Amino acid sequence: MRKMIRKPILLLLCILLIGTALPAGAETAPVPQRAAGIDYTLRLQLNPEAFSPESRLRLHGIRDLLAALEFQGTVCYDPSIRYLDLSLYLRPLDRSSQPITVRISGYPAALYISSNLLGEEKMLISGASLLDFAVKTYYRLGLKLHYPALLYPYVYEFAAFKIIKKWNNIFTPSDDSKTVLSAKSIASLAKTISNQLNQSSDLSTLITALGLVGGQEEAVTALFEDLPHYLTRTLTGGQSVVIRRSADEENWSARKKPFFTRISRPELQSVRLELPAFANGYLPSFSWSLSREEGGNRLELNAGVTHPSREDLFTLSVSGDRLPAVWPAEASGSGSFSLSGALVPQGAFRFGLTTEASGSFQLEIKKPSGEEAEGNWMLRAEGSATPRDMEVTPGQEKTSGHVTDILRVNDTTLAEFVRRVRLPAAAGMLRFIAGIPTAACQALMDDLTESGILHILLPSD
Repeated sequence: MRKMIRKPILLLLCILLIGTALPAGAETAPVPQRAAGIDYTLRLQLNPEAFSPESRLRLHGIRDLLAALEFQGTVCYDPSIRYLDLSLYLRPLDRSSQPITVRISGYPAALYISSNLLGEEKMLISGASLLDFAVKTYYRLGLKLHYPALLYPYVYEFAAFKIIKKWNNIFTPSDDSKTVLSAKSIASLAKTISNQLNQSSDLSTLITALGLVGGQEEAVTALFEDLPHYLTRTLTGGQSVVIRRSADEENWSARKKPFFTRISRPELQSVRLELPAFANGYLPSFSWSLSREEGGNRLELNAGVTHPSREDLFTLSVSGDRLPAVWPAEASGSGSFSLSGALVPQGAFRFGLTTEASGSFQLEIKKPSGEEAEGNWMLRAEGSATPRDMEVTPGQEKTSGHVTDILRVNDTTLAEFVRRVRLPAAAGMLRFIAGIPTAACQALMDDLTESGILHILLPSD
């Protein structure tokens, strides 16, 4: 939990202070359009006493930092064009200081960041380069940036682009009561996967990054290498896949055995995968359900890649009761979360959520069990999230300012970038930390030093 709280702060500073120049090209004038969005506010409280004794001292500084800040902004996402526009104000409660402003906008393949710490500069995160940059940074500098990079869904989409394209060519969504994917089509997909495993450096980078997370390179590589055989033999046995649909249910089967079921009813939405094990013994599983009950929705999510005699690669379990069916709404729910396995951070907690029809909410995260769990909360969040219609202008991030791609760094362009942002960054940080407690500043510096980021930003001669 402590690392989960610290990482966003460290990554924000890293993003704002590393980059390489990329001139903006001429573009057609952007056109404003309307989309659904949310105005949000957020305050956080941290309870160091709920954590291990060795981490409490530094967590007191993080607690003071969170207590001195409020988060405000807007977020808008248009799924039809996959465009995101998010603004964030890190605003100290001491109004004699000034907030840090951050805006992130663009598409999954290209997100642009602007901030008062950058002056007139803009920074570009290229989704195509993100994972490659993170893996190289780990090998060269020891920074584990592949951890957060793997949380960005686009890295999987980019690495598997040709496989996804092949799948879209052989499978067309249909309302027919029966569809057959021929054994030939499945074999063609398997061949594409095999070719990509041998030829695609992007897919190779993804496999490497996944294996690096828990030192499970051999197990992860074996799973991917087994995929072509798994599709054509283990799952289908060289036979076709049959898809049957009714008004509210869809079933996929191979060898006369169902392996995928989706239910879509007003009172129940669910998805379930029942797959055989891979050649190395790892068993994938996934189930999700959302049911409407009196008092709110009930959520159940379970996923994993497990092994009967070795350490699981990951297991995830999420449950919730009396969750709001729409937003905003008045509700009072609770639930639990647990995550374990070699490829993921270990963690478990319970939560309680109270929401109001006005859009305000209160969230409390507690320890999952044990003598200290009762009443010993770890994190509290309160604020509001109010939906409203917003105006966004896709493409406007390219029309002004100098754009800097943080994923293509060299000594020359880094020096030029630092020279351009040095004054606004220094002035903005000084005005910001004027309202931050000393202990919080020290905790932040300790985290930057421990992570290695400070050493990179301030190298010794």
